[in-house]
Amino acid sequence: MLNAKVRKAFGLKPKGGNNWGAAANHPTIDIPKENVALGAVSIDDVVAELRLARGSLTNNSLSDNALSLVLGTDKVLPMEAHLSLGSRQRYSSCMRSMYIWMHKRGMTFPITPSIFFAYLTFCWNEGHASLKDISMRITTRLISASDLYPEVTSGAPNAWDLAKKRVGQLIKSVCQPKKASVIFYQDTSAFTEIARQILSLFVSCAFRCGGLCGVSNDDIVLRSGSYWSYVNILVSRCSNNEVLVDRRYIPTHILQKVVHRLPVNKSWVETFILDPANIAFCQRNNIVYDTTKDTSRRYTGHSPRRSFACFMRGWLEDKHGMDVSRKGMPKETLTRINRIAGWAQQSQEFFDYAEDYAMYKGWHCPLHQWVIQYVVSGQPAIDV
Repeated sequence: MLNAKVRKAFGLKPKGGNNWGAAANHPTIDIPKENVALGAVSIDDVVAELRLARGSLTNNSLSDNALSLVLGTDKVLPMEAHLSLGSRQRYSSCMRSMYIWMHKRGMTFPITPSIFFAYLTFCWNEGHASLKDISMRITTRLISASDLYPEVTSGAPNAWDLAKKRVGQLIKSVCQPKKASVIFYQDTSAFTEIARQILSLFVSCAFRCGGLCGVSNDDIVLRSGSYWSYVNILVSRCSNNEVLVDRRYIPTHILQKVVHRLPVNKSWVETFILDPANIAFCQRNNIVYDTTKDTSRRYTGHSPRRSFACFMRGWLEDKHGMDVSRKGMPKETLTRINRIAGWAQQSQEFFDYAEDYAMYKGWHCPLHQWVIQYVVSGQPAIDV
C-alpha cells in the first residue's frame, strides 16, 4: 500500500497498487532528495512514492531509427517540422539530457510516467528554473515519436496525465525568474561604442546574446554592395554534429561597423553588455547588484530578442496602424518577422515574446530602419 498522504496528494486511488505504468519487481529509482516542501507533501514523500512506483528496466532497446527520432540526431519528426531549427535543437537537448540521466541509472526504453516524473523531480532538485519548458519539450518529443514507434513509451493515458499534473506541482514550487526584460536604453549609457553597436546588431536582428558566440569568421558574410549580409550559425546548443544551417540576415550597414570584432564570446558579452546594463539598472533603482544571484540580473541573454519583439510589435501598431493580434496580423508581415528572427515561417513565437509590448510604448526604439521597412513592405528585399 502506498503512503496514504502521498496517494491523496497525487490523486491516486486508495487501493489497487500504483497506476504509474511501471512493473512492481523493478529496482528502485535512485534520485537525490532534500527536505523541501512540495505543497502539503515533502520531497521525502515524493522520493518514497517514486521508490514504490519503480523505474522501468528492460533489455529491449529501440531500433536505430526510433532512437534517432527520439534524440533528434539526424531526423526531424513530422509533428515538429513547423518548428524552427533552434526550437528543435532545444527539444533534442532536453531529450538527450534525460537519456543520459536514464543511462547512468541503468534505465532504458520504454519510458513510463514514473521515469518521466522522476527525471523532472531530479531537475527540480537540481534547481532548474526552466522546469516547465523541459517538461513541455520532453512530452512533445515523446508523444510525436510514439506515433511512429509505440515502443518509445508505455503506461496508461491517465497515468501520463497524472504525471504531468504532478509536474505542475513541482513547477509551482520553484521560484520562477521573470521573463527576460526589454532593454531600457538609459541603462546602456556606460557602454563603449563597440558594445553599443553590437547590442544594436543583437536587438535589430533578434539575436540572443549567445547567438554569435562560437561562429567563425568564415560564417560571417559581409556583402558590401547589398542592403543585406548574413551569418551562418552552424553550432547547435545540443550537439556539435548538427549539419543544418541557421542563416540569419543582418543589415550590411550594421555589420560593417562591428565585423572586425566578430565573433564575440560569452565572457565578452557579459563583461561589456549584460553586466554594465544590470549595474546601471540596479543603481537607478537603489538595488545592490550581486553577480552570484539571478534575481539581480534584470537583463539576460534573451533580452535583445525580447526587445526586438516588443519594439517591433509596438512600432507596427503605433506608426503603421497595423492589427498586431495573433489573428489579425498579415501573414506576409509575420513571415518577414520570422525570417529576420530565425523562426519558422509561420511560427507564433513572436507573439509569445511580445505579449506585454504595450508596456514599452514611448520608449526609444532601437530597431534599425532597414529592418522595420523590410517587415512593413518587404523592401529592401533580402536578395541572398
